[in-house]
Amino acid sequence: MVITVKKKHLWLDTFMILLNLSYSYSIIPHIVFFQYSRAYSTLIVFVVNCLFIFFRFKRSFNFRFKSILFSLFISINILNLIFGTLTGTYGYGMAPFIFSNLTFYFILHNLFTNYKIIFDIKTSLWLILRGYVYLSLISVVGVVIIFLLIKIYGFVPNTNDIGETMNLFESNLRDPNFKYYLPGNLSVLMEYNEIRLPFFQEYGILTGLYHEPHIMTFLITPSYFILLGYIKANWKKILTTLFYILALLISTSATNLMALMFLFFIYFFIFRKKDFLFLIVSCLIFSSVFIAYGILKDSIIFNFILEKLSSGSFYYSNNTISYAFSPKSLIGTSFYNLEYLDTYWNFGNKSMDVGYIIFILNIFFLFFIIRKIYIINLKIDYEKSFYIGLSFIYFFLHSMKINMYSYSLSYTLFMIFLISIIIKNKFFLKN
Repeated sequence: MVITVKKKHLWLDTFMILLNLSYSYSIIPHIVFFQYSRAYSTLIVFVVNCLFIFFRFKRSFNFRFKSILFSLFISINILNLIFGTLTGTYGYGMAPFIFSNLTFYFILHNLFTNYKIIFDIKTSLWLILRGYVYLSLISVVGVVIIFLLIKIYGFVPNTNDIGETMNLFESNLRDPNFKYYLPGNLSVLMEYNEIRLPFFQEYGILTGLYHEPHIMTFLITPSYFILLGYIKANWKKILTTLFYILALLISTSATNLMALMFLFFIYFFIFRKKDFLFLIVSCLIFSSVFIAYGILKDSIIFNFILEKLSSGSFYYSNNTISYAFSPKSLIGTSFYNLEYLDTYWNFGNKSMDVGYIIFILNIFFLFFIIRKIYIINLKIDYEKSFYIGLSFIYFFLHSMKINMYSYSLSYTLFMIFLISIIIKNKFFLKN
């Protein structure tokens, strides 16, 4: 008997993956479900997931699979809920994320299992990936369109104020210098009274579907490498590259630039060792010239980078990393409670700590994810693993900024699912 699947079911599958990924800091659930709170939007996604599982899989649904990364991910979240409840530090608005992430992983597993029966592995993987890719392209295209409207037609994007319509922007709006707009319903515009890059950020920073430039670049950059793995025509690769470069320049996240720089070094060190010394010398010369020019000419770009590196964003990263690796007690406090952060809107609460149990589990998680990324990049033929391997390296590097908070993201779960199935199926994107 030949098993078939209707095209409309495939597109519904893609929409469900896109929807689940969208509650990782995107405005989509707030708009679709008319909700101010991320917790309520995520709870609705959980209900939608349950209905989808019931009607899409029926009796074929199963959750008999082994994944050490998924097991650690869920265990850390459940223990964090228990320990946070015992210490009175757990925000119950985070509870829906556990259930929605759990059902999302079940959906991914069952979809991929079904696809493998009908399609070849490469097509099956693309059907899983395309929801993420399309979500990323919405941001990339939206940012580029608004930017071109500004530059070509003199469009003023500071319209359609959405700052008070969803709590996604709540923490930044504590600073009166921040405002959020949604010009043309195409991209969020973050307006704030600080130094900006000339030409690219005349009215503020365009951030696609997200609330901060580092979040947008964190969530969309791996999709670029995935697209390169599937696109065959050179002109399409060039066009895709230009769109992504322009979008990343418009958003300009210092974390993104540093992660890409490290990725660049890793690429040369692993895959182009003969050129690694040349790269080091070239970078030193370029850096020296750039710094000298910036000091002598008082360059806006130079000052922009310095401000980014010395801003609250830097101290935020330092706080999150220090917290994750500095346990003080056995069970600690909830790592979703951000009172430990020392920022303009909060004095760091020194009594907050990650706890030794969560600390040890997090170390195990980091060990296994690094090991699996290492296997994908180094233990398999370079030509086959190149693009997907780079996307995982980038994800890991950039995720260090938010550290423990990444355990709340469906995006993190999506990445560990991809890592697990790629290793299990011994399949890698090949151009």
